[in-house]
Amino acid sequence: MDKILRFMIIFLGSYLMLMWIFPPEEQNDKNIQRDDIEITISESEYNLGDLVKISVQNNLDGELNLGTGKPPKELRIEKYKNGEWIPLFINDSDEKTIIAGHSSQTFSFEEKNVEFFNEAGTYRVKIKGEGEKEFIQNIIVEEPGFFRSLWRTFFWNPVYNLFIGSLIVTGKNLGLAIILLTIVIKLLLFIPTQAGMKAQRKMQTLQPELEKIKARYAGDQQQTAMKTMELWKKHKINPLASILPMLLQFPFLIALFYVIQDGLSKDHSFFLYDFSLIKNFDYENIITNLFDVLPLLETPLNHLPSIWLPVFVAIVQFFAMKLSFAKMKKMREKNKNAPKGKGFMAEMQQEFAKMSGVFVYVLPVMIFGFTLFMPAAVGLYWLISTTFSIGQQFAVNKIVDKEVQ
Repeated sequence: MDKILRFMIIFLGSYLMLMWIFPPEEQNDKNIQRDDIEITISESEYNLGDLVKISVQNNLDGELNLGTGKPPKELRIEKYKNGEWIPLFINDSDEKTIIAGHSSQTFSFEEKNVEFFNEAGTYRVKIKGEGEKEFIQNIIVEEPGFFRSLWRTFFWNPVYNLFIGSLIVTGKNLGLAIILLTIVIKLLLFIPTQAGMKAQRKMQTLQPELEKIKARYAGDQQQTAMKTMELWKKHKINPLASILPMLLQFPFLIALFYVIQDGLSKDHSFFLYDFSLIKNFDYENIITNLFDVLPLLETPLNHLPSIWLPVFVAIVQFFAMKLSFAKMKKMREKNKNAPKGKGFMAEMQQEFAKMSGVFVYVLPVMIFGFTLFMPAAVGLYWLISTTFSIGQQFAVNKIVDKEVQ
């Protein structure tokens, strides 16, 4: 507690000193000259395939009529090519867009994003004001960099196409598609996950032997490390095996999360593979209500009857954590009176054991809060994924407990 208090005092003192030396610049809105119409691009530069968003601020007292169409005709998109600005096609529609005085509206191009911004280059959005006055903002679209290309090629694109394929197989039923997609991903990652679970379980089972080694060679780090390696080698344990599968899974899980959260937008058709069944996927009429009891695009916080989902997810997560750390808890209680090892590594392991006990209760609460504020589709994915993991962990525990006896 004293260390935390000292840290807070030092941090607060440093912050106040910096604020005194470098005071924030004061801005007086009355002295800022504003245009009648302001166009703001949400990103300074876009990567090819990103959704372009444009915000239009009407600083006039009266309404700003941008006409009909999607996007509206008076909000003109042009592309610079071969030394000239080429107007892009505006979808004909009777829908009018009127922005009230001193208010703004944001436009995105879900339906036309791929058609409009289909290659790297310079674009611009233009609105004509009174007389000959024009308001223009440029849009830069670039080829994705190395890491983004890597991310899209090996993680986002495969998961997204699996998602669309699952929607096709399930008749555009979003809930069933998420269940199917989650199971497919878990099966694809089954082998590395199995290896990681087995390594973790074996290390927990052999914890008493490790404690004896640490106590016997207390103070001799080299001998402790050598004997520990001998024990791991004897039982064919690779300590990295419990970490590497998590690192392999993590990018897929992130991609799956974003696909579920954002994957129903038409602008994502840019990422579809060139297979006729997938490439021509129609994003209309997707069933987003699972069995008429769970609206998957709404958050449980905004649709309180769905509150059961975060509760179920938290309960399942709790059982998953208990199952994962059950052996460690039993070993810790069995050896609580045994002599403790000394040294940095021994202290780190003891701290990890304490944290794992707390984490069993903390993580489910965190997951509950997480799924409460996210679309129910994400919570459904987490529920299915964790339930699958419980079954896999249970099977692994049985196998390892027979092997290490």
